[in-house]
Amino acid sequence: MSEETDQNSELTETKNDKHPVYHVVFMHSKFQQEYDDVYMMDLTHALEKRGHEVTIYTSGFNEDDYDIDCLRENVQIKFSGSWIPNSIFGLFGRTLERIKAIWMSLRLVLFPPKPVPKLVVLDIDAIALLILYFFGKHKTIYIHHFPELRASEFYHCSMHVTPDLITAKCINYANDIIVQTKGLFDVCRRTYPKLSVDPVILLPSYDTGLWLEDSIDVKRIIPDLPKDCVLFVAFGEYKKRTNFKLVLDALEHLFSFAENIIKQKIHVAIAGDYNDCSSSQNHHYYDLINKIKNKPYAAQITFLKQIPIIYQKTLIKECTALINPTRHDLYPGAILAAMSLSKPIITVNCGFAVDVMMHRLTGVLVEPDPYKFAKVMVKLALSKTLQHFLGDMSYSHFSAAYSFDRFTTKFNNLILKHLDPNYDPSK
Repeated sequence: MSEETDQNSELTETKNDKHPVYHVVFMHSKFQQEYDDVYMMDLTHALEKRGHEVTIYTSGFNEDDYDIDCLRENVQIKFSGSWIPNSIFGLFGRTLERIKAIWMSLRLVLFPPKPVPKLVVLDIDAIALLILYFFGKHKTIYIHHFPELRASEFYHCSMHVTPDLITAKCINYANDIIVQTKGLFDVCRRTYPKLSVDPVILLPSYDTGLWLEDSIDVKRIIPDLPKDCVLFVAFGEYKKRTNFKLVLDALEHLFSFAENIIKQKIHVAIAGDYNDCSSSQNHHYYDLINKIKNKPYAAQITFLKQIPIIYQKTLIKECTALINPTRHDLYPGAILAAMSLSKPIITVNCGFAVDVMMHRLTGVLVEPDPYKFAKVMVKLALSKTLQHFLGDMSYSHFSAAYSFDRFTTKFNNLILKHLDPNYDPSK
């Protein structure tokens, strides 16, 4: 991607916090605790923090994850399309999502809240963009998550999605399109080569919601964890694309050349989102288990099937470093989370990590070679000074570029660009 494209796609931050406030509507299918749900909720909190009036149109909330009464204190919530099922005996899911989007957008057009909003932020089916453009005259910002890619078994540097005809046509009615990472920016340009606007990159923030809660005792997660161990953690789904095998191969190399004191202290936690209904994940999980059977270091590896947010925070907080073995990763994973907690990161030198990290300052970028990973793990394990230096630099970079305040400022600027006739991006 050219330097000019990067400048156009990144949002300019404003130094002037005094600005008019507006009424903005968000449209989202159903709020659960998935990555995309959290991202949309963070966007609403960002505008609410800047004093804008926010209304959410949604088909529902998972009551275990959200306190509806608490949310109503700050935003208006309008339930729409709740009567439409997600599928019929597992079929017609995409069609029913499109019907929900039509119902939701028509309700906004025919019965708008007061004051009438001029801008809609949405991630529902793109047919809503068509309806809002022709019948509501609303400006729209479309959040493109590319959920199909989250289900992919592999990532590669030239990935794209083949959209259906309606989505391909309707997406051009958006005034702006937001994607979460530079990798998704490239995917978006390859998927929609005739886009009328360049996508805007707005990285998610991690210092919000449950991430602000206190961590727990790590012994509740790994009961047999030695007190003075050197803990490395890796997160991801149990799929081949996550490349957990690289971590196990690196550990085998480490045990072939490291000093005994390091061998005794090393412990690796592999924490993945495990889906019992997925045969491929089940197969990959047991492949990893079988790989370490009868190995001398088998007791020094812990596999975790489920990883709630508080577990993830606790493991990162207690670890020596985060290991990110995924090649060509399109999503942030745990990298930003580790940066927010001042932890060093060892990662492959491609994908999302390259876009947000500085080699040997905020972490170590390594070729996807197990021996090189093992060498870096040993260096970090032996040097407290190096751990603190990388951790401090990582946190400083996070605070300057990826904190919730920065997230809020960038998104607010995008809103003002469309609504404030006096908006000056140079201020």
